[in-house]
Amino acid sequence: MLTCAQQLSGASDGLFDITVAPALERTGFLPRHADHLPASGHGGWRDVELLPAQRVRLVRRVRLDLGGIAKGFAVDRAIAQLRDAGVVNASVNAGGDLRVLGNATHNLHLRHPSQPTQLLPVTTTHAAAATSAGYFQHRQWAGRMCCPIVHPGTRLLCEARRSVTVFADQCLPIRPGYQCCIGCRDSRCRW
Repeated sequence: MLTCAQQLSGASDGLFDITVAPALERTGFLPRHADHLPASGHGGWRDVELLPAQRVRLVRRVRLDLGGIAKGFAVDRAIAQLRDAGVVNASVNAGGDLRVLGNATHNLHLRHPSQPTQLLPVTTTHAAAATSAGYFQHRQWAGRMCCPIVHPGTRLLCEARRSVTVFADQCLPIRPGYQCCIGCRDSRCRW
């Protein structure tokens, strides 16, 4: 999962960054742990080095939050396990991240991006969808409403009151230049 996170960070030039935990702790979206040393406040995804033998070195004192990738990773792993077990049609939904397997048509209901009580019907086969939204998890902080979506440049929480849903073949990108990270038995996979 860390390999995929680093590749997404590189491909997005840091727009995806797993070192945002301090911003989420500061605003109460993640718990603070008394035994943690304070993060440097200047770190970013490039300060997480992935070493051989699945070891990690932190160049600066950073704290990681894998919330932006963990559910998609788990959904892809579940689909791979179902496929390996011989299941031909399935749907795995992890609340905001989902994936369907097979050629059967699946009816999905997405929340309207700006009106979350209104549902939008979508039909799909063999696809994944991931939604990021701020309309159910928001709170007052520093005189404004914010949600647990962190702006990568300022490290401030966004005021998002809309959602974004992305459709793809799977939850985590596996394209040329990406290492496979879902245990899919692909011969190119290094896991």
